[in-house]
Amino acid sequence: MSKIKPKESFKDILERQGFSTELCIVTGTIGVTCYNRRGKQKWTDLSKNVIVNSGKNYLLNAAFAGVTPITDWYIGLINNTPTPTLAVTNTMYSGTRNWAEITSDYDESSRPVWNVTTTSSQTMTNSTTADFTFNGSITVYGIFITSDSSKGGESGTLWSAGAFSSARSVINGDVLKVTYTASM
Repeated sequence: MSKIKPKESFKDILERQGFSTELCIVTGTIGVTCYNRRGKQKWTDLSKNVIVNSGKNYLLNAAFAGVTPITDWYIGLINNTPTPTLAVTNTMYSGTRNWAEITSDYDESSRPVWNVTTTSSQTMTNSTTADFTFNGSITVYGIFITSDSSKGGESGTLWSAGAFSSARSVINGDVLKVTYTASM
C-alpha cells in the first residue's frame, strides 16, 4: 500500500499505483453567425454549453444498455436569459426548465436538424449550418439540442442547452446560422 505524499493529487496517487486516469468528458460548443437580408455578416458568437443529465443518460443507455439510438437531433432557440444546469434543464417539459423557446419569430416550420455524420476523432459537428430566417425582431439568448423537431414540442430528449456569450438581437430578414460541436 502506498502512502500519500504531501501535496499529492488524487490523480498522482492513481498514476503512481498504475491506474489509468483518462477521463471521458463530453463538451459542447455553439458557433453562431448572423447575416442581414443582403448576406452581410452582422455578428458572430462562440460559447460553451451544458450537456444535461438526460443527454448523458441517453448517451450511456444507447451505447451500453440497448436503448434505441436517436437518429435525428434538432436545434432550438432560447428567448430569455438561460442559466442551464444539469438538473434544471433535464427535460424538455417547460415546467421544469428555466428558459423559454423562440417559436414564432422565424420562418422554418420546425426546428432545424443538427445533421452530423459518424466520427473517428471524438468530435461531431453539423456538416451544414442549422439556419433560422427571422420574420420579426427579437433577442436570442442561446440554443438547445433535442430529439423533438416540433417548435414548442416538449416530448423529446434534451441533449444540451447553452447561452450565447451575450444576448443577441435579430431583425426581420436576418439569418442565423448555427454550428454545434460535441466532443469527448
